[in-house]
Amino acid sequence: MKNFYSSCILKDFGLFWACMSVAIWFLARPYEGMVHDAIFYAADALNHLSRENFKQDLFFSYGTQGDYSIFGWAYSYLIEVCGLDGATLLLAILGKLVWLGSLLYLCLALFSWERAVIAFSSILIIHPYYGAYKIFSYGEPFVTPRIWAEAASLLSLSFFVGGNAIKGWGASLVAFSLHPLMALPGPMVGVFLLSPSRRNKAIVGGVFIFLGLWIARLDPFFRISSFFDKEWLSVVEARNAYVLFRAWPIEDVAQAFFWLVLLLGAQVWGGGHDRLKKLCWALACVGALLLVAWVIGDGLNNVLLTQLQLWRVLWIVKIAAILSVVGGITSDSTSAENRKNFFILAAAMFLFGGETTSLVLALVAVAMSLVWKGTSPQQFFKAENLLIKGIFFVAIVHALSETQYNFQSLRLLASEAGFISFFASSLIIIFGGGFIVAVALRRVYFPARARCVLNAIGVFFAAAGIFSFCNKKNEFPQDLGVGALKSFIPVGSVVHWDGEAVDSWLYLGRAIYASPLQGASALFDRDMSLELKRRLTRLQVARGSKNPLFLAKEYFPNKSLMLSGVEFLCEDEILDFVILRGKSDYSDTQFILSKGGVVSVFDCGKRRNS
Repeated sequence: MKNFYSSCILKDFGLFWACMSVAIWFLARPYEGMVHDAIFYAADALNHLSRENFKQDLFFSYGTQGDYSIFGWAYSYLIEVCGLDGATLLLAILGKLVWLGSLLYLCLALFSWERAVIAFSSILIIHPYYGAYKIFSYGEPFVTPRIWAEAASLLSLSFFVGGNAIKGWGASLVAFSLHPLMALPGPMVGVFLLSPSRRNKAIVGGVFIFLGLWIARLDPFFRISSFFDKEWLSVVEARNAYVLFRAWPIEDVAQAFFWLVLLLGAQVWGGGHDRLKKLCWALACVGALLLVAWVIGDGLNNVLLTQLQLWRVLWIVKIAAILSVVGGITSDSTSAENRKNFFILAAAMFLFGGETTSLVLALVAVAMSLVWKGTSPQQFFKAENLLIKGIFFVAIVHALSETQYNFQSLRLLASEAGFISFFASSLIIIFGGGFIVAVALRRVYFPARARCVLNAIGVFFAAAGIFSFCNKKNEFPQDLGVGALKSFIPVGSVVHWDGEAVDSWLYLGRAIYASPLQGASALFDRDMSLELKRRLTRLQVARGSKNPLFLAKEYFPNKSLMLSGVEFLCEDEILDFVILRGKSDYSDTQFILSKGGVVSVFDCGKRRNS
């Protein structure tokens, strides 16, 4: 049964397995539209088209992360050609596909086809979150430059470990032009993989270049000598706690630590995968260096080291950790003792690191180990394998329940179909683990025609998953009411539309008075942070302690309270208009929108003058 798995399973069904993984990946993470950071990247693109619309907006007045990327420029061109809905959906689909292609290319640069399929599928199966509070993930299901920078970084790592430094630096340059923070690990790995003499010269040269940029006071390098004061830091802590090490939960810190341990472990159980060991060693050193710098910067309240968000290296550290596990399990030269050490480490990750991903890893790893080495059912159920059996079965239960939770939380299936979703959403995990083991141990052989049919089924499901991702209705349809509202509110006005930032920025195309989303720029300027705090405080006062600032009578039967809230906001000379849902007898005018119904508009300039 030696190499039975390699010769009869993966070569025959590798395409099916990979396609099913892609299908589940798209189904479990459907296109989310204008959410999260996608909102202000879309607003940044619109700002490229018309600076006049947002010239008074607090978010754009002091600089944003979009100032360091060419993404907004490219996005704005697509908006001109395809419209906002079309450009957003096109970028989301292409970003996902390019990311998948880059990931597969990296896997193929490290492994043979059989092992690359295992690595590729394992990365897609396991939840993609990194950092604190599960806010950020790789391969995001909405439009930001991060997914494009990640794809370019994956390619750069493929080129670097393959010995093609020119292509590696070219891909790193592309990644840097899209999102410097996400791209930072790529060139650092490239430098680390240089020969010792060249590496030292590159490091010394980089230090001198940085000092030159600091002396020239170029943004953002001059901020290495700047520090947060108490007021500024309080805003950052309130709006962007995830960038500060002191705000991270201990379990998230432990996860990052154990991922680095897995990278170092690849040197032991990586077997004959020399490229993998080289990549994991480089990323372990780069990741540790960046995380230590981040912790030091947090302790010193340093502005630049906090703005760089060096913890973002964890996106590629996590991917590499998964690759290291796959390399260890599928290596022919990995000893049984090293394999046992991996299982103990996976259990430790779960018990002490709070890293539930390790259980899913254990499921895939144990299944691959059993089949790769030709373990028989009798050997598997021996008493001395109790530890492995425990991890194996707990991993199955966890993988099923976690995948079911992901599907239900995304409301892909009706709640009454929970029993069906429990199994349907876990198809790829069952196939990748238990089913593969059962097929291999029974020595089931499928004829060539059956293999073609299975591969065709896999391609069909992958296409269906991609189609479901694309099947999104327009979020910004033509609306005569919004057109009339735009005509009423002059270009360059500052508006408080009591809804989401989407309404003011993307639906109306006007500057926002204040929104928590603008807090993303709190890292970039002290004055901006304090002004945002002042405005948000005024909004909080106007809303009262519990109630939103709605003028619809079903929300506020007390008319004097409603009017007093609007009058209080309009006292701020920065604010030009207040737009609220529902009808009000006190408003200056009203508009009927196809999205949101009736809105009432208050002219703050007129009210201040009267």
